[in-house]
Amino acid sequence: MSAVRSRLRSGFKRRLLERMDGVTYGRGEDKKLTKEIEKYGFKLRVPEKWYLDERYAEDNFIWIHAFSPNRLIFVYWEDEEREGITRDAMLDLRDSLAHEFYEGDTLYRPLTTAGPYFFRGNQAVKLEGVWQNDSLVADGRVITGGGPMISFAFNEEGRFWMVDAMLFYPDTPRKKIFWLNQLEVILATFEPI
Repeated sequence: MSAVRSRLRSGFKRRLLERMDGVTYGRGEDKKLTKEIEKYGFKLRVPEKWYLDERYAEDNFIWIHAFSPNRLIFVYWEDEEREGITRDAMLDLRDSLAHEFYEGDTLYRPLTTAGPYFFRGNQAVKLEGVWQNDSLVADGRVITGGGPMISFAFNEEGRFWMVDAMLFYPDTPRKKIFWLNQLEVILATFEPI
């Protein structure tokens, strides 16, 4: 019975993401930005009204983001395949990257899962859960931020990749599902070149 449930769930999710593709790119794709990103050795379809941040490109880390609500996608790569793409190693790597490049973000581990997955036909580790940041400052006071995230880590084309999406949208969980699905649609367009 669980195999049937799993098949039904994955079929439903696939159809949902196909429909979300039309919504995500319904206003258009930023073809100029999509092309510009290719200089880093991968393709990623970027919807209109998203922005590229390259300030850490020398560290093999770039990110795109959109506002209202705040959505962020980062791509990190290493020029060689990585040994030991394990659950714990990828949780630690994601924490170290987000801490360094996202001003102290970390995963809230009690609400984060990690395990084997296939991404683009490659064995991968999928992280799904919650990020948090207790060191954000606004108007001179410390605020706590956080939200859902999804990440995939894998080797492909002789390189190691981590593609990650996160959302900051302080609203009911039901409203976050739409934006998380949109992020997953964008991640699914990732392709090394």
